[in-house]
Amino acid sequence: MTNLIKLTSAATPISLLSEGQASGEITQNQMNNLFDLFAGGITLVDRDILATPGSPSNGEAWLIPASGTITGDWSTDGAALGDIAVYLDGWLYVRPAGYSLLAFVTDEKILIAYSEVEGEWFPVQELWSTTEHWTGRYDGADKVYSKTLRGITAPTASATVNTAHSITGVNLTKMIRVQPFWFDNLSLCFPAPAGSVDHQVNGTNFILANNVAFDFSGWSVDVRLEYTKT
Repeated sequence: MTNLIKLTSAATPISLLSEGQASGEITQNQMNNLFDLFAGGITLVDRDILATPGSPSNGEAWLIPASGTITGDWSTDGAALGDIAVYLDGWLYVRPAGYSLLAFVTDEKILIAYSEVEGEWFPVQELWSTTEHWTGRYDGADKVYSKTLRGITAPTASATVNTAHSITGVNLTKMIRVQPFWFDNLSLCFPAPAGSVDHQVNGTNFILANNVAFDFSGWSVDVRLEYTKT
């Protein structure tokens, strides 16, 4: 019996018992265990490791990332990028399919959902994450992405600070949403009042321009950008 299983897609059902099947209890027990694990949503230990965990416990599951090089048992077992690896006295691999898969990622404490149209997972809640991710939303035909820039040193009096955002292909012809950010414990919203701190996003940098004599350099800034890409 293959160790690859696909859930939620009618074209690729999970394993079924056949008439007169030898050792049918193996198939049945495997399905019972998977239903138990996946009922009401999936619990994932992690979603960004490519190396097979060394000491998994029965019932634990990992989402293998969509890119990179798989190593360890996952690679020799035939797991593919994007599979869910489930440990049940050995590894089983669930290939996401359909539109109704939800998973809770325990190390990040976030809920993610799978969309078969894009073949991608997206967070169900807003994330202040330094990793670029699809928000699950669209601006017209374009996906809306999000990324957080953390620990930007605020500008000195009447100075400008340029911080590389490292976003490839940000679309400067459409709106870029800049969520409220924090100078330490002082909350400021963009656009800032006249005579205070202005912001700009170009192809490479997030820019803060301090237009007043007050020195902000002892403070730091976190900012969340939402944008589309060309």
